[in-house]
Amino acid sequence: EMLREPENRFKATVHVLEMCVQKIYDIHLDIKSPNDIMIKDKKIGGILTETKVLSGQIKEMVIGIGINTNMMEFPIELQEIATSIKKEFGLEVDNIRIITEFCNEFEEMYKINKVTQSPVVDFAAEAEKQANDGK
Repeated sequence: EMLREPENRFKATVHVLEMCVQKIYDIHLDIKSPNDIMIKDKKIGGILTETKVLSGQIKEMVIGIGINTNMMEFPIELQEIATSIKKEFGLEVDNIRIITEFCNEFEEMYKINKVTQSPVVDFAAEAEKQANDGK
């Protein structure tokens, strides 16, 4: 089964998200362990996973991603630690485009892994290498 370990699935999800935001908006996301999505040392979102394991095998995994894209106002208690893409870069984010790109890239990664049976982490490293070679 592709993406056997929850950690690999999480890393693959993070990698696809980073690729999409970089591709569409030329913005680099930082991931702060364990699951915070950061820009300029402020949190813009997070990734959560829930896994159902049966007999030592992952049977189901739900991955939730939340990103502050176009928010401009934050509660006073969050103003020093939270931000959004729009607030930091002045860009109006097309949420549908990010979701569509993410789903397409994630599906492509899944297809490649299903054919090659290679670990997701290796795929992510190879994709990153190809992206860096192309610059």
